[in-house]
Amino acid sequence: MNETDERLRIRWSWFRPIWVFIAAVCVGLNLGGIQFVVGSLTGAMSLFCLLPGVLLLGLGLFVAYWTLAGFVNWTVLIVERGELRIWHGPVPIHRGKTLPADMIDELYCALEGDGGQKDGQSFQLIAMMKNGGTSRVLTAIDEIDLVRFVEQKLERRLGIRGRTIEGEYLGDCGAGRGALSADATEV
Repeated sequence: MNETDERLRIRWSWFRPIWVFIAAVCVGLNLGGIQFVVGSLTGAMSLFCLLPGVLLLGLGLFVAYWTLAGFVNWTVLIVERGELRIWHGPVPIHRGKTLPADMIDELYCALEGDGGQKDGQSFQLIAMMKNGGTSRVLTAIDEIDLVRFVEQKLERRLGIRGRTIEGEYLGDCGAGRGALSADATEV
């Protein structure tokens, strides 16, 4: 996190240990797909193996792209000049967006998914807009403490007075499951 009089910048890595396991799965998918395709084209396997090989290879490449993003991507939130900018990269997965500060009515934390249970769930930070719409600011965050920290920092910087919103997660703070908050690093 980097905060000056003119701007607030928060960034963190997408990397989690699960990406190492997923990378191993990608290697298996891609090697299996290559084996089917090469075997079909060289005559070592029936041509009927070509389609499953291409599908397996396509799936492996798709998962590999997401895995690469999981290893190297960052999310950056910047508040300056009357707007909140959200950027994800360097691997393009999600489009960035800019929210005018004067259009944001409230920020609140919610559980992702339909479960209603904290265990095994992740949290998201949502901006409620003055026109009645909503916009997701953060998603797939494992720790409520990090989401609440970012919520408070953004509200303070944007001049928003926090209040309870329908659908807001009201569970206890301090119940995090790891060291995700350590990923909020200075830029």
